[in-house]
Amino acid sequence: MSTFSIPRPEGLTTARLELAPLQHCNALELLDYQLKNKLHLQETSPQPPADYYTEEFWQRKIWSSTQDWNKGCAIRFVIRMTDRPEIIGTLKFSQIFRGPLHSCFLGYNVDEEFENLGLMTEALEKSITYLFEVWNLHRVQANYLVDNKKSARVLEKLGFTIEGLAPKYLYIKDGWHDHIISSLINENWNDAYLND
Repeated sequence: MSTFSIPRPEGLTTARLELAPLQHCNALELLDYQLKNKLHLQETSPQPPADYYTEEFWQRKIWSSTQDWNKGCAIRFVIRMTDRPEIIGTLKFSQIFRGPLHSCFLGYNVDEEFENLGLMTEALEKSITYLFEVWNLHRVQANYLVDNKKSARVLEKLGFTIEGLAPKYLYIKDGWHDHIISSLINENWNDAYLND
């Protein structure tokens, strides 16, 4: 039996972007991104913890992201333009399961100022390739609000297939909301790691 080796947390680059593991960031820049986009992200995200908008919360998140990466259970990146220092988005592959699943969940967001530029599609294309080729996952699932046309377009461009509807899937702002379930399969998955 082969044993999967967890890769070192290194960054990725595209033509316009740099993707850095969240644990390579500092708490204040992560907090700045969240504060700037607070109202924008509330439209599609569950209610955050009470201390979410504090430096202390993001210090803990950096620590936990390091632990999650080392355990192989989650990968989190921040997104920057190659010519600008500030964070313009985040993405994560969470709840990574091995065994007979080799799957995970995808979540992402982008600064409102940088929407509709194809940047998230570019970031996800690069990071999913990394997820499939380096982490050797078989399936990534992404769920989005039924009226979130922007996410629907991004995932469609990346080749995600709609699998169905999850009624009352997440509690966001004022109540439970239905979500579309979609997924992307790694057709080049290496079954040498099936029992890991």
